[in-house]
Amino acid sequence: MRNLLLLVIRYLSKQKGRTFFAIFGVALSVFLMSFLFITYETMEYSVRKSADENFGAYDLIVGYETIDKTLSESDVEYISHLSGVKESAPILFPYIGDRMLDMETYPMYIGMRDVPLSQEFEHYRLAKGTFPKNGEVALSKKYMIRNNIDIGSTIRMDFPSYGIHEVRVSGELVDIERMRNERALFHIDWLQEITKNPDQATALMLSIDKGVSKEEIHTQIKYRFPDIEENLQIEKDMELESLGGMKPMIQVLSAITIFSSLFIVVSTLQISVHERQKEYAVIRLIGAFKKQISRMVMFESLFIGVCGSVMGMIMSLGITYLFKGPISLFLGLEATAMIVPWNMLLLSGVLGIVVTIIAGMFPSYLASKVLPLEALQMSKASIATQNTHIPFWYPILLTFFIVVSSLTHYYLQQTWLTVSMIVVLFTLFFFGIRHLLVLIIKMLSTILQRVWKTDGWIAKLYVLKHVKRNVKIVGVLMLASIVAINGVILLLTVYFNLNKDLEQEFPFEMLITTVEGNKGGFSGSILESIHDLEGVSPLPISSYVMAMIKNLSEVEHKREASDISITLGMTVVGVDLKTLLEHFPITAIEGDMNKVFNGGVIISREDAEKFGYGIGDEIELSPVFLESESTRLEVTAIVEEFPLYSKSSQWIFTDISTIERVFNVDALHSIHLKFDSNYDQEKLKEQVYLIQQHPEASNIIIYDRVEEMSKVFNQVFQRILILCSAIAVLVLIVLLGLSNNMAASIRERVTEFSIMRVLGSPNRQILRLLLMEGGILTFAGTIIGITAGIILGCQLIAILESPISYSFLLWFLVPIIISPFVGLFVSLFPALWLIRLDPNATLKVE
Repeated sequence: MRNLLLLVIRYLSKQKGRTFFAIFGVALSVFLMSFLFITYETMEYSVRKSADENFGAYDLIVGYETIDKTLSESDVEYISHLSGVKESAPILFPYIGDRMLDMETYPMYIGMRDVPLSQEFEHYRLAKGTFPKNGEVALSKKYMIRNNIDIGSTIRMDFPSYGIHEVRVSGELVDIERMRNERALFHIDWLQEITKNPDQATALMLSIDKGVSKEEIHTQIKYRFPDIEENLQIEKDMELESLGGMKPMIQVLSAITIFSSLFIVVSTLQISVHERQKEYAVIRLIGAFKKQISRMVMFESLFIGVCGSVMGMIMSLGITYLFKGPISLFLGLEATAMIVPWNMLLLSGVLGIVVTIIAGMFPSYLASKVLPLEALQMSKASIATQNTHIPFWYPILLTFFIVVSSLTHYYLQQTWLTVSMIVVLFTLFFFGIRHLLVLIIKMLSTILQRVWKTDGWIAKLYVLKHVKRNVKIVGVLMLASIVAINGVILLLTVYFNLNKDLEQEFPFEMLITTVEGNKGGFSGSILESIHDLEGVSPLPISSYVMAMIKNLSEVEHKREASDISITLGMTVVGVDLKTLLEHFPITAIEGDMNKVFNGGVIISREDAEKFGYGIGDEIELSPVFLESESTRLEVTAIVEEFPLYSKSSQWIFTDISTIERVFNVDALHSIHLKFDSNYDQEKLKEQVYLIQQHPEASNIIIYDRVEEMSKVFNQVFQRILILCSAIAVLVLIVLLGLSNNMAASIRERVTEFSIMRVLGSPNRQILRLLLMEGGILTFAGTIIGITAGIILGCQLIAILESPISYSFLLWFLVPIIISPFVGLFVSLFPALWLIRLDPNATLKVE
């Protein structure tokens, strides 16, 4: 065993360059995997930290918006001990609802308990001092400055209806720019006693266990408290969802990377085994067994794997720490440190070692099968080409399926057929790489022979001689091209679709909406506050009314579909139609839009055809969650699509006054805000954000259209940047493999080139031959990769119904133009090494 190890070390030392290339190839793969995992963990940490700072490190708040209805101590205990609840913190607003009128000139009073979760309530975090105890208070900075108060001061504070009390100032609350209301934080037990609310809480802040969904907690709470109100931190969840799809993307790129390193190691070890066949033969003749030869190759792969994995992990740690500033800047992160997931880092290293060991199995098997006598009789200078025959059926079959896949989408438009075609095409490309490579090499060589007849022919022979060795490298290049092209198509499609949805969802500058989803709503007093703002024009949308259609049987003879159930759920929504029509002129396909103001409804053309309703027909609606009787509403207009709703199917639209009159619903689902261009837009936004301080605004979210579109762009940009970085590393791995193959190929033909030089071939001809060889190989490989990527990309565009133009794919032809120059660069240094050799001395050695 010791002698085998020493022999392996000698072989590796003898071939330092090749060994380094193999180790560096594995190192790049492990580096990319580790770097991607570190980047993801850092992004997750940064996003979560930002979300916690902006919205608090809690998951939801449950409670009531009136002092007339509160949570008792037993209610708090019940909710706090629900399965999945990790922490809880009770909150008391003694002046809420109608009692807010008593506090117009006072700070906003709140009572909380001194527990860690209380510090996460974003409006009442401590900036200085300590959490207030009994008889103490923490005040907002503005209030302290205005009243010349310091921490430690004793002041008198008025509690309307409960008298004046002396309190000691224990701390200062964080300053919030958008919050003008002054705040006062007390200990909840003391505030309960002062305001005569013994053991009562207005709300309860909850933190839930990891892996538990808010929906589970929501269901449990609603079962016991049906009318309780909830703030589910939807805006925080949306910010956390900015990482959506990132982890699968990183896993796919990691798998492709490790797969690529496998090919590089196999290629390197195969070259090594081929060059040492005579040495293996000699070792066999002096008594070595087959398994010992096999073990030597496995030791080589193990050495390469261990060194490459360790180097890759060190590179990932070093680069992420040294360049954390630029990385954070490019990815749009606010992380102060890079987060290292040590378990994933070690997994990357272990995978690197395991893959190289697996990669060494096939070359080790080949080495053990070397017959000593045959190996000793082999001619090193043989230029016999490999079998480069292309089966006649392969190009015909490939062309057939490319044509069929195009026709499948344009004429049959069946997604499953298009997906099947993608699988078939990928299989044909991947397993036919050798045939494609030979075909393109012959075509390129034919063109070159018109300029350099003899040199073009010789270059073709040399490239075809080692085509089997280069197939693995071209396979990695093709895989990288397919991933790059289709990855960019997928990300840009997501970006364009999200932008389209945002334009539909945010037609104006800002949007106020409920945090409770389609079943929730907020007080109409918010709309009154908006009306008080100059330069802001609101478009209110009522809370949605879920209702069942009861009279489908009456129009059965009119509809096309025969499988519609007797009762069907629809969503009825009221819109301020007068304001809507000012900004979005709606043309009715049938009917009269003006009649909608008299209690009529609007339905989409799709629903009219599907259910059979026409102008003048009445729809009988039975509300699901409301205590109101069934009512009949007349269809007065049919439209192609309703503004603000990209999918208008199974929606019934009417004027907001009809919703209030018929269903007794005065709550709002959302308010779209249009800004007057003559006013300062930023100041208007600040005024809108101040509405969040309204006591009845606890269940609203305010969106800024520009900010939302910017978030989408940043998310897509992050992913494209990571994708491009990964592809760049894959291309670098390919270049290492090509350099290694070219160097090995030239070393094998040193004798041939020496003979040519002795016979009179000038150095420039030898250099030209080798550069042509490298250029042909990289050009052919890039053509295969980009062509496969573009063809599969066209299929992906068809499946996704992407707005991306097919002409966009022409940009990916740029690498094909660059690729020959890359091949020249890869071949240049081995070629210069060759022409510096003395041909006479080389022939004497041979």
